[in-house]
Amino acid sequence: MKKNDYVNKRKITTRVILITVYTTFICYLLGKLQSISDWNYNVHEMLYLPYNFAIFALPIEVFVWIYYSINVMKEERDKVDLNVKTLMINMVSFASVIIIVIFFYIQTFSVSTGCILEVGSKFREGNDFYIELMGKKIVCSQNEYNLITEGEVYSIEYTWNEKWPGKGRLEYIEIIEN
Repeated sequence: MKKNDYVNKRKITTRVILITVYTTFICYLLGKLQSISDWNYNVHEMLYLPYNFAIFALPIEVFVWIYYSINVMKEERDKVDLNVKTLMINMVSFASVIIIVIFFYIQTFSVSTGCILEVGSKFREGNDFYIELMGKKIVCSQNEYNLITEGEVYSIEYTWNEKWPGKGRLEYIEIIEN
């Protein structure tokens, strides 16, 4: 193949990877919004399709990209300026992909817990408001904090990460009438 063919195919592959990663990232974040799930659950489920597609397509795209990048580097071995430019483009693209992959890796440890509990304590640290549930500090909004009464029984749903089990975020709370 000619040098320009490798360069053009690498550029196209780079764009495809970035489109795949950014589309997956944006759709994943939109899919996590409860308001979209409440509005139309089918749309909520379809927002996870790019994520499922990327799990299989991204490794293939990355291997193709590496193949073309190596061939471009071989062809441009004697041209130092172009080689540095190609290396910088590759590094920025690769760093972008790695950051988003790390984000998805951390999200795989996300756990949602729903239960009926009595709120034992609530407290404030700086500008953050917390309730304590099952040994976890669960962050909540100021409005939720003001409405929660210690000693009352609530239906609660919160998310937390297995890597940081002591912290969580309140997703839903409703008082249980006796």
